[in-house]
Amino acid sequence: MITLTKYGSFFTIDSNQGGTKGVPAAAQSFPNNRFTDGQGVWKFNKSGEITATALNFNFPAPESTASVTAARADYRFRFNRTTQTVEGTFEIRTFDLTKNPLDKNVPVGKGEPFTFSFTGQRVTVSD
Repeated sequence: MITLTKYGSFFTIDSNQGGTKGVPAAAQSFPNNRFTDGQGVWKFNKSGEITATALNFNFPAPESTASVTAARADYRFRFNRTTQTVEGTFEIRTFDLTKNPLDKNVPVGKGEPFTFSFTGQRVTVSD
């Protein structure tokens, strides 16, 4: 789920957040799947596309000795006003907590960025 506010705030929540147990095999390609909601900002770019950046935290499995990491997700998508649908992609990069995830020069983890495509429908309330 993606929420865009009129003031430029961007919020995401993902059905994979709880870990890989019980999720489809295709969703298990991401190495962890234990992460928080994402929060960030969005804007329209010159081509009419929406771009957004959100940050979140990733937690290792309970039996792991790995550290908590931060992540940056960069989104690019278009909203179709006629069909009230959205289509786009996002890339996720993870960072050690001592690094700035907004610094484009900080090295990222092996195999990154992770790239995902998505489609969606606008949620509305009828009168």
